[in-house]
Amino acid sequence: MQPSVSLASRRHRVRLPVALPVDWHLMGSAVHHRTSTEDFSSSGTSVTVLGSPPVGSPVVCSIITPVGWIKLMARVVWADSSRMGLAFDPTG
Repeated sequence: MQPSVSLASRRHRVRLPVALPVDWHLMGSAVHHRTSTEDFSSSGTSVTVLGSPPVGSPVVCSIITPVGWIKLMARVVWADSSRMGLAFDPTG
């Protein structure tokens, strides 16, 4: 039996717990969702949601930071009923 490894211990970058406003939508969709981040790093974020898109879905995020809005392309890497994890697409 393999020991369980937490998601946080598998991450390559430190995530800071921070609630930032986010407007997100599935790529190609006009339906926007406004919510907030739970944490943030240079490689991804977790976002509160009411129902998640399927893992692998491409997402467009607009996140407001202290210096203004940033638009990021991302992919859903995990999801449950109230949160989803997004990995930012470095080519997007």
